[in-house]
Amino acid sequence: MAFDNRRGPVAQSPEEVLAAALAAEPQPVVLIAGGVDRAGVEPWYVDHALAALTTRALGDSSRDFNLDRLRAEEAGTDVVVGRCETLPVMAKRRVVAVSDIDKWKAGEHERMVQYLKNPSKSTVLLLASSKLDRRTNFAKALESQKQVWRFRKLERPELAKALTAHARKAGNGKKLAPAAAEEMVVRAGEDLRLLLTELGKLIAFVGDRDTIGEEDVAAATAGAGMSDVFAYADSLGRGDLGRSLERLQIMLDGGTSAFELIGGLAWHFRTLIRVKGGAPAFGPHRDAMAAAARAFPPRALVSAHREIYRADVALKSAQGPTGLKDEAVMDRLTRRICTLRASSP
Repeated sequence: MAFDNRRGPVAQSPEEVLAAALAAEPQPVVLIAGGVDRAGVEPWYVDHALAALTTRALGDSSRDFNLDRLRAEEAGTDVVVGRCETLPVMAKRRVVAVSDIDKWKAGEHERMVQYLKNPSKSTVLLLASSKLDRRTNFAKALESQKQVWRFRKLERPELAKALTAHARKAGNGKKLAPAAAEEMVVRAGEDLRLLLTELGKLIAFVGDRDTIGEEDVAAATAGAGMSDVFAYADSLGRGDLGRSLERLQIMLDGGTSAFELIGGLAWHFRTLIRVKGGAPAFGPHRDAMAAAARAFPPRALVSAHREIYRADVALKSAQGPTGLKDEAVMDRLTRRICTLRASSP
Protein backbone atom coordinates (compact mmCIF):
# COMPACT_ATOMS: atom_id res chain seq x y z
CA MET A 1 0.00 0.00 0.00
CA ALA A 2 1.52 3.32 -1.04
CA PHE A 3 0.14 6.67 -0.04
CA ASP A 4 0.38 9.25 -2.82
CA ASN A 5 1.39 12.39 -0.92
CA ARG A 6 1.18 15.06 -3.60
CA ARG A 7 0.28 18.63 -2.74
CA GLY A 8 -3.38 19.31 -3.32
CA PRO A 9 -6.82 18.71 -1.81
CA VAL A 10 -6.48 14.90 -1.85
CA ALA A 11 -3.03 14.71 -0.25
CA GLN A 12 -2.94 12.68 2.94
CA SER A 13 -1.46 14.36 5.98
CA PRO A 14 1.55 12.75 7.68
CA GLU A 15 -0.67 11.85 10.66
CA GLU A 16 -3.12 10.05 8.37
CA VAL A 17 -0.29 8.16 6.70
CA LEU A 18 1.18 7.18 10.07
CA ALA A 19 -2.20 5.95 11.32
CA ALA A 20 -2.65 3.83 8.18
CA ALA A 21 0.88 2.43 8.49
CA LEU A 22 0.35 1.41 12.10
CA ALA A 23 -3.01 -0.20 11.27
CA ALA A 24 -1.61 -2.29 8.40
CA GLU A 25 -0.02 -5.71 8.80
CA PRO A 26 3.73 -5.19 8.18
CA GLN A 27 5.05 -6.67 4.93
CA PRO A 28 8.51 -8.26 4.56
CA VAL A 29 9.82 -4.97 3.12
CA VAL A 30 8.54 -1.52 4.11
CA LEU A 31 9.79 1.79 2.69
CA ILE A 32 9.43 5.00 4.71
CA ALA A 33 10.23 8.10 2.68
CA GLY A 34 9.23 11.61 1.66
CA GLY A 35 6.44 12.80 -0.57
CA VAL A 36 6.55 12.75 -4.35
CA ASP A 37 6.89 15.55 -6.89
CA ARG A 38 6.98 18.90 -5.05
CA ALA A 39 5.50 17.56 -1.80
CA GLY A 40 8.86 17.55 -0.05
CA VAL A 41 9.60 15.55 3.06
CA GLU A 42 9.11 15.96 6.81
CA PRO A 43 12.27 14.35 8.30
CA TRP A 44 10.81 14.25 11.82
CA TYR A 45 7.93 12.08 10.63
CA VAL A 46 10.26 9.74 8.73
CA ASP A 47 12.29 9.19 11.93
CA HIS A 48 9.18 8.96 14.09
CA ALA A 49 7.50 6.50 11.72
CA LEU A 50 10.60 4.28 11.65
CA ALA A 51 10.54 4.05 15.45
CA ALA A 52 6.76 3.54 15.65
CA LEU A 53 6.68 0.89 12.92
CA THR A 54 9.60 -0.91 14.54
CA THR A 55 7.58 -1.25 17.74
CA ARG A 56 4.47 -2.25 15.77
CA ALA A 57 6.25 -4.94 13.75
CA LEU A 58 8.17 -6.35 16.72
CA GLY A 59 5.08 -6.78 18.89
CA ASP A 60 5.85 -8.83 22.00
CA SER A 61 9.08 -10.28 20.60
CA SER A 62 12.30 -9.79 22.50
CA ARG A 63 14.21 -6.72 21.36
CA ASP A 64 17.46 -8.28 22.50
CA PHE A 65 17.17 -11.22 20.10
CA ASN A 66 14.85 -10.06 17.32
CA LEU A 67 15.64 -6.42 16.58
CA ASP A 68 18.52 -4.86 14.67
CA ARG A 69 18.68 -1.08 14.36
CA LEU A 70 21.21 -0.05 11.73
CA ARG A 71 22.40 3.09 9.96
CA ALA A 72 23.17 2.68 6.27
CA GLU A 73 26.40 4.67 6.49
CA GLU A 74 27.70 2.16 9.04
CA ALA A 75 26.16 -1.07 7.70
CA GLY A 76 26.37 -2.09 4.05
CA THR A 77 23.69 -4.06 2.24
CA ASP A 78 25.58 -7.35 2.76
CA VAL A 79 25.33 -6.80 6.52
CA VAL A 80 21.66 -5.85 6.32
CA VAL A 81 20.73 -8.85 4.16
CA GLY A 82 22.63 -11.12 6.54
CA ARG A 83 20.60 -9.82 9.47
CA CYS A 84 17.38 -10.24 7.48
CA GLU A 85 18.18 -13.88 6.74
CA THR A 86 18.74 -14.66 10.43
CA LEU A 87 15.85 -16.63 11.92
CA PRO A 88 13.82 -15.11 14.78
CA VAL A 89 14.32 -16.43 18.30
CA MET A 90 11.13 -17.80 19.91
CA ALA A 91 9.04 -15.31 17.95
CA LYS A 92 6.94 -15.02 14.81
CA ARG A 93 9.38 -12.64 13.15
CA ARG A 94 12.37 -10.40 13.61
CA VAL A 95 12.74 -6.73 12.60
CA VAL A 96 15.63 -5.04 10.84
CA ALA A 97 15.28 -1.21 10.82
CA VAL A 98 17.70 0.75 8.63
CA SER A 99 17.84 4.55 8.55
CA ASP A 100 19.36 6.91 5.95
CA ILE A 101 19.43 4.34 3.14
CA ASP A 102 20.29 7.14 0.71
CA LYS A 103 23.80 6.90 2.19
CA TRP A 104 24.40 3.57 0.46
CA LYS A 105 26.74 3.94 -2.51
CA ALA A 106 25.67 2.74 -5.96
CA GLY A 107 27.82 -0.37 -5.60
CA GLU A 108 25.74 -1.45 -2.61
CA HIS A 109 22.39 -1.27 -4.39
CA GLU A 110 22.46 -4.51 -6.40
CA ARG A 111 22.70 -6.74 -3.31
CA MET A 112 19.57 -5.12 -1.85
CA VAL A 113 17.70 -5.20 -5.18
CA GLN A 114 18.30 -8.94 -5.37
CA TYR A 115 17.04 -9.41 -1.79
CA LEU A 116 13.87 -7.44 -2.61
CA LYS A 117 12.96 -10.06 -5.24
CA ASN A 118 12.72 -12.78 -2.59
CA PRO A 119 12.72 -11.29 0.93
CA SER A 120 12.65 -13.42 4.06
CA LYS A 121 9.08 -14.04 5.21
CA SER A 122 10.19 -14.21 8.85
CA THR A 123 11.71 -10.71 8.82
CA VAL A 124 10.25 -7.22 8.49
CA LEU A 125 12.83 -4.98 6.84
CA LEU A 126 12.09 -1.30 7.47
CA LEU A 127 14.02 1.05 5.17
CA ALA A 128 13.88 4.78 5.83
CA SER A 129 15.19 7.80 3.95
CA SER A 130 14.50 11.53 3.88
CA LYS A 131 16.57 12.09 0.73
CA LEU A 132 16.03 9.10 -1.55
CA ASP A 133 16.86 9.88 -5.18
CA ARG A 134 13.74 8.60 -6.95
CA ARG A 135 15.45 8.65 -10.37
CA THR A 136 17.63 5.62 -9.59
CA ASN A 137 16.79 2.00 -10.34
CA PHE A 138 17.41 1.28 -6.67
CA ALA A 139 14.69 3.71 -5.64
CA LYS A 140 12.30 2.34 -8.27
CA ALA A 141 12.83 -1.19 -6.94
CA LEU A 142 12.06 0.03 -3.42
CA GLU A 143 8.99 1.95 -4.52
CA SER A 144 7.58 -1.14 -6.22
CA GLN A 145 7.15 -2.80 -2.81
CA LYS A 146 3.65 -3.33 -1.40
CA GLN A 147 4.10 -0.95 1.53
CA VAL A 148 5.52 2.49 0.79
CA TRP A 149 4.67 5.13 3.35
CA ARG A 150 5.34 8.73 2.31
CA PHE A 151 5.51 11.65 4.70
CA ARG A 152 5.23 14.95 2.87
CA LYS A 153 6.21 18.30 4.31
CA LEU A 154 3.61 19.91 6.54
CA GLU A 155 1.76 22.95 5.25
CA ARG A 156 1.84 26.02 7.49
CA PRO A 157 -1.64 25.49 9.03
CA GLU A 158 -0.72 21.85 9.69
CA LEU A 159 2.43 22.93 11.53
CA ALA A 160 0.36 24.98 13.97
CA LYS A 161 -2.02 22.05 14.45
CA ALA A 162 0.89 19.66 15.04
CA LEU A 163 2.48 22.00 17.58
CA THR A 164 -0.84 22.33 19.43
CA ALA A 165 -1.20 18.54 19.61
CA HIS A 166 2.39 18.03 20.80
CA ALA A 167 1.98 20.76 23.46
CA ARG A 168 -1.09 19.00 24.81
CA LYS A 169 0.67 15.63 24.88
CA ALA A 170 4.15 16.66 26.08
CA GLY A 171 2.92 19.35 28.45
CA ASN A 172 0.29 17.25 30.25
CA GLY A 173 -2.64 19.05 28.68
CA LYS A 174 -1.04 22.44 28.08
CA LYS A 175 -2.80 24.65 25.53
CA LEU A 176 -0.74 26.37 22.85
CA ALA A 177 -2.58 29.53 21.78
CA PRO A 178 -3.04 29.85 17.97
CA ALA A 179 -1.13 33.14 17.97
CA ALA A 180 1.72 31.47 19.88
CA ALA A 181 1.92 28.64 17.34
CA GLU A 182 2.00 31.16 14.49
CA GLU A 183 4.69 33.19 16.23
CA MET A 184 6.83 30.07 16.68
CA VAL A 185 6.69 29.36 12.95
CA VAL A 186 7.48 32.99 12.13
CA ARG A 187 10.52 32.97 14.40
CA ALA A 188 11.88 29.45 13.92
CA GLY A 189 10.81 28.53 10.40
CA GLU A 190 9.03 25.42 9.14
CA ASP A 191 11.38 22.66 10.36
CA LEU A 192 9.18 20.52 12.62
CA ARG A 193 12.16 19.00 14.45
CA LEU A 194 13.43 22.48 15.40
CA LEU A 195 9.93 23.65 16.33
CA LEU A 196 9.41 20.71 18.67
CA THR A 197 12.75 21.44 20.33
CA GLU A 198 11.65 25.02 20.90
CA LEU A 199 8.25 23.83 22.14
CA GLY A 200 10.00 21.76 24.81
CA LYS A 201 11.79 24.89 25.99
CA LEU A 202 8.51 26.81 26.08
CA ILE A 203 6.80 24.12 28.15
CA ALA A 204 9.60 24.37 30.70
CA PHE A 205 9.47 28.19 30.53
CA VAL A 206 5.76 28.51 31.44
CA GLY A 207 6.01 26.02 34.31
CA ASP A 208 2.67 25.22 35.92
CA ARG A 209 0.63 27.57 33.74
CA ASP A 210 -1.94 25.85 31.53
CA THR A 211 -1.58 28.05 28.44
CA ILE A 212 1.40 29.07 26.30
CA GLY A 213 0.70 32.50 24.83
CA GLU A 214 2.29 34.62 22.14
CA GLU A 215 4.02 36.72 24.79
CA ASP A 216 5.65 33.57 26.19
CA VAL A 217 7.19 32.82 22.79
CA ALA A 218 8.60 36.34 22.62
CA ALA A 219 9.90 36.24 26.21
CA ALA A 220 11.39 32.75 26.03
CA THR A 221 13.25 33.49 22.80
CA ALA A 222 14.65 36.91 23.63
CA GLY A 223 18.39 37.25 23.00
CA ALA A 224 20.16 34.38 21.29
CA GLY A 225 17.58 32.00 19.89
CA MET A 226 14.68 32.21 17.48
CA SER A 227 14.39 36.02 17.53
CA ASP A 228 18.06 36.41 16.64
CA VAL A 229 17.64 34.21 13.58
CA PHE A 230 15.49 36.96 12.10
CA ALA A 231 18.07 39.62 12.94
CA TYR A 232 20.75 37.53 11.26
CA ALA A 233 18.60 36.79 8.20
CA ASP A 234 17.58 40.43 7.95
CA SER A 235 21.24 41.51 7.93
CA LEU A 236 21.94 39.01 5.15
CA GLY A 237 18.99 40.38 3.20
CA ARG A 238 20.51 43.85 3.37
CA GLY A 239 23.94 42.58 2.34
CA ASP A 240 25.50 43.88 5.56
CA LEU A 241 28.44 41.50 5.92
CA GLY A 242 29.87 42.97 9.12
CA ARG A 243 26.54 42.91 10.93
CA SER A 244 25.71 39.43 9.60
CA LEU A 245 29.00 37.96 10.82
CA GLU A 246 28.49 39.63 14.19
CA ARG A 247 24.97 38.17 14.61
CA LEU A 248 26.22 34.76 13.44
CA GLN A 249 28.99 34.70 16.04
CA ILE A 250 26.64 35.76 18.83
CA MET A 251 24.29 32.88 18.08
CA LEU A 252 27.02 30.26 17.66
CA ASP A 253 28.66 31.39 20.91
CA GLY A 254 25.27 31.18 22.59
CA GLY A 255 24.89 27.53 21.63
CA THR A 256 22.61 27.86 18.60
CA SER A 257 23.36 25.01 16.20
CA ALA A 258 24.10 25.49 12.52
CA PHE A 259 21.12 23.25 11.73
CA GLU A 260 18.80 25.60 13.63
CA LEU A 261 20.19 28.56 11.69
CA ILE A 262 19.81 26.79 8.35
CA GLY A 263 16.19 25.96 9.16
CA GLY A 264 15.44 29.56 10.06
CA LEU A 265 17.26 30.96 7.02
CA ALA A 266 15.51 28.56 4.65
CA TRP A 267 12.12 29.66 5.94
CA HIS A 268 13.12 33.36 5.82
CA PHE A 269 14.31 33.27 2.21
CA ARG A 270 11.42 31.08 1.05
CA THR A 271 9.12 33.69 2.54
CA LEU A 272 11.00 36.47 0.73
CA ILE A 273 10.58 34.58 -2.56
CA ARG A 274 6.85 34.16 -1.94
CA VAL A 275 6.41 37.82 -0.99
CA LYS A 276 8.46 38.84 -4.03
CA GLY A 277 5.94 36.89 -6.11
CA GLY A 278 3.01 38.80 -4.63
CA ALA A 279 2.03 36.77 -1.56
CA PRO A 280 1.35 38.72 1.65
CA ALA A 281 3.85 38.76 4.53
CA PHE A 282 2.69 37.63 7.98
CA GLY A 283 3.82 37.95 11.57
CA PRO A 284 5.39 40.71 13.65
CA HIS A 285 8.14 41.29 11.06
CA ARG A 286 5.83 41.49 8.06
CA ASP A 287 6.74 45.08 7.20
CA ALA A 288 10.46 44.33 7.35
CA MET A 289 9.95 41.15 5.30
CA ALA A 290 7.99 43.03 2.64
CA ALA A 291 10.67 45.73 2.42
CA ALA A 292 13.45 43.14 2.20
CA ALA A 293 11.62 41.28 -0.58
CA ARG A 294 11.21 44.48 -2.58
CA ALA A 295 14.90 45.36 -2.22
CA PHE A 296 16.36 41.94 -3.00
CA PRO A 297 16.79 41.32 -6.78
CA PRO A 298 14.84 38.22 -7.92
CA ARG A 299 17.78 36.26 -9.36
CA ALA A 300 19.97 36.98 -6.36
CA LEU A 301 17.14 35.89 -4.06
CA VAL A 302 16.81 32.53 -5.80
CA SER A 303 20.61 32.13 -5.80
CA ALA A 304 20.70 32.87 -2.06
CA HIS A 305 18.11 30.17 -1.42
CA ARG A 306 20.22 27.77 -3.49
CA GLU A 307 23.27 28.61 -1.37
CA ILE A 308 21.29 27.80 1.78
CA TYR A 309 20.40 24.40 0.33
CA ARG A 310 24.07 23.74 -0.50
CA ALA A 311 25.08 24.70 3.04
CA ASP A 312 22.47 22.32 4.43
CA VAL A 313 23.90 19.50 2.30
CA ALA A 314 27.43 20.40 3.42
CA LEU A 315 26.41 20.26 7.08
CA LYS A 316 24.68 16.90 6.73
CA SER A 317 27.39 15.27 4.64
CA ALA A 318 30.43 16.49 6.61
CA GLN A 319 32.13 13.50 8.22
CA GLY A 320 35.38 13.16 10.16
CA PRO A 321 38.30 15.57 10.21
CA THR A 322 38.06 16.27 6.47
CA GLY A 323 34.54 17.70 6.72
CA LEU A 324 33.96 21.41 7.06
CA LYS A 325 33.11 22.49 10.60
CA ASP A 326 29.69 24.03 11.23
CA GLU A 327 31.22 27.45 11.83
CA ALA A 328 33.11 27.31 8.53
CA VAL A 329 29.98 26.31 6.59
CA MET A 330 27.95 29.15 8.09
CA ASP A 331 30.76 31.70 7.61
CA ARG A 332 31.04 30.74 3.94
CA LEU A 333 27.26 30.90 3.49
CA THR A 334 27.11 34.34 5.12
CA ARG A 335 29.79 35.74 2.83
CA ARG A 336 28.24 34.25 -0.30
CA ILE A 337 24.77 35.63 0.37
CA CYS A 338 26.14 39.09 1.17
CA THR A 339 28.21 38.99 -2.01
CA LEU A 340 25.13 38.06 -4.04
CA ARG A 341 23.19 40.93 -2.49
CA ALA A 342 26.01 43.45 -2.96
CA SER A 343 26.75 42.48 -6.57
CA SER A 344 23.14 42.76 -7.72
CA PRO A 345 21.77 46.05 -9.02
